Amino acid sequence: MRPKPRYQSVELIVPINTTGSQVNFPDVPELRSDSDKDALIFSIVVSTVDSVPLTPSGNAVATAAQVANGFLTLYVLGTEYVFNVPLVRFNFTKGNGATYFSTWEMFETKPLRVDWTKSFVSFGTPPANGAQFSYLFEFGYDWFPSGTFAQYLKNLDQAALSGLITY
Repeated sequence: MRPKPRYQSVELIVPINTTGSQVNFPDVPELRSDSDKDALIFSIVVSTVDSVPLTPSGNAVATAAQVANGFLTLYVLGTEYVFNVPLVRFNFTKGNGATYFSTWEMFETKPLRVDWTKSFVSFGTPPANGAQFSYLFEFGYDWFPSGTFAQYLKNLDQAALSGLITY
């Protein structure tokens, strides 16, 4: 498989005065697998306002504290594959509190065929934010023929059974 020649930004809006425990991802057609293709994610990054002040829709990007309060859950093949991983793990904003800059580094993953209808960001504590803000994600991905992910998993299982790899 060739790695992530495409990138897609996804804005996850947190409405004003949110008191809930999570926000769900919107449907993203480019990242949705269907009968014609497997859309496989290879990398993830989340930005903060320190490196990207506004989303394409004009919302403020999450602060470092709001990112530190978030946890990512992604569903793959109907199960929680990435479960409550702190968003700060996917953030590559660098700085010392006075000067910030960002680098083009991404958290690399094995191929993931994500079910976006079930995936979400949860909060350590409800944000109770006085203004709407957004988590801004970037995903590195590519499209493959339908069934590619199933074959990939089958190949992994065969390699594990033969002792070539361990999980």
